[in-house]
Amino acid sequence: MAMEVFRKRILTFLYTFLLGLFQTQRVKRKKEKGDHYQWRLCVDVPYFFTSKFSIDNNTVTVTGTQCTYDHSWPIRYSIIKVSHFGLRTEYVDSIVINGDQCEKEFKHTFENIPNGEDYQLEVCNYFRYYSEGDIRLLK
Repeated sequence: MAMEVFRKRILTFLYTFLLGLFQTQRVKRKKEKGDHYQWRLCVDVPYFFTSKFSIDNNTVTVTGTQCTYDHSWPIRYSIIKVSHFGLRTEYVDSIVINGDQCEKEFKHTFENIPNGEDYQLEVCNYFRYYSEGDIRLLK
């Protein structure tokens, strides 16, 4: 009797784990389309990272929208470079955009960034609130 209960619990755990893994992969594929990204942040998930990209002409432009549902809530966009094992994060440049930008699109050009590979864009909401947006990277 006890073995049967234990077996059911193990099977339920494995099923839930595999279903969660499948859902996570499906969401990741849906969010990334080339250099276009959709992001959602909240208190539990305060960061979003784009896939790695390279910079060839010392600049990268970020355009997009952000919905924060309050005009004073800030969202930070940072160009970062993470070491190979993820032990060190180098912040190259950052910009803070305040408030709700659902209706109009913002645009910012990060300049004087050293040419190279393995850069990422980090989006952060400072662990405070729900926010979402769409961004495009123009290189």
